Amino acid sequence: MTMRRKRSLYVCTIEKAHSLVNCLIEMNSLHSLGLVVVDELHMLGDGGSRGATLEMTLSKLKYLSGGTQIIGMSATLHNIADLCCFLSAELYTNSFRPVKLKEYVKVGDHLFEVNQGALSSEEKLSHIKMLSFPYKAEQKKMDPDQLMGLVTEVIPEHSCLVFCPTKKNCENVATNLCRLLPKEMRQVQLQARRALYTTLMHEGNGQVCPVLRYTIQYGVAYHHSGLTMDERKLIEEAYSAGTLCLLACTSTLAAGVNLPAKRVILRSPYIGNRLLTRSQYKQMVGRAGRAGLDTSGESILVTQAADREKIADIIGGSFENCTSSLLYEDGKGLQAFLLSTIGLKVITLTISAIHASS
Repeated sequence: MTMRRKRSLYVCTIEKAHSLVNCLIEMNSLHSLGLVVVDELHMLGDGGSRGATLEMTLSKLKYLSGGTQIIGMSATLHNIADLCCFLSAELYTNSFRPVKLKEYVKVGDHLFEVNQGALSSEEKLSHIKMLSFPYKAEQKKMDPDQLMGLVTEVIPEHSCLVFCPTKKNCENVATNLCRLLPKEMRQVQLQARRALYTTLMHEGNGQVCPVLRYTIQYGVAYHHSGLTMDERKLIEEAYSAGTLCLLACTSTLAAGVNLPAKRVILRSPYIGNRLLTRSQYKQMVGRAGRAGLDTSGESILVTQAADREKIADIIGGSFENCTSSLLYEDGKGLQAFLLSTIGLKVITLTISAIHASS
């Protein structure tokens, strides 16, 4: 009688995948790993510990397990030939997108459409209209960028993501929008929102962040790393179910969390004090459009006239090259890689060589 071999599927973070690969190496079982799928392959070049960890993992697989198939996926890679060489990979590309994306840029009170096929920077933006929402004088002072007008064009019937440059700005945007939204918004999904608040109270041992306590009744919440895992899960589920119609979030939501929206608004062309990269921009606007629910998605990058020239490469330039992250913080990743391979007895070095590497 032939026994069926048990097969396992692991869905994990980059760090956990690295630990699993190390464990298999120690057990001399790396050959049992048949397939590794890497989503967001451009993370290799993030220039920090995550990129270095991913590079270590893939390097060990390539060196020690010739029978493991590796599939890397990304929508924002530039130097693809270099990556194909690194992974000894064949290239498959496809530009198909199930939902059409319309990209816009708001400069001051003017709305422009992004023409991806334009040959010159002057033709990249086509003026659509001047925005003029029916704001009262006090509302204009509270919301000079007219975010409330932009979001109420889609919510509560559809969903909206507002990407913000900092965690604090996420909370401020969520709070300010709720101060401006019509009171009738509190009657939408009333019971479901009350149930969400009750569950958050239970998970927080009777406490809920004052910002969420105020904004949830309007169908609005913030999403950033300051939330607990339980809070984040509840908010993501409520958004997917339509209980929440708007999330004010940081760029981390664009990297892996499947929470699409009818409209995506980039509150600023910056993350912290750094200008967005082309890759970061495309990851964010790529959340616009829900397959099976929308025929099209929209993105709006909010900026000021002073930054108009700076955003040219963001909306229409080339993607950044993906390079090794092992040398982050003066070679910290490379040192970790060497020590790891020595500890796993993958390679052996003399004591003098170890001192030289540090």
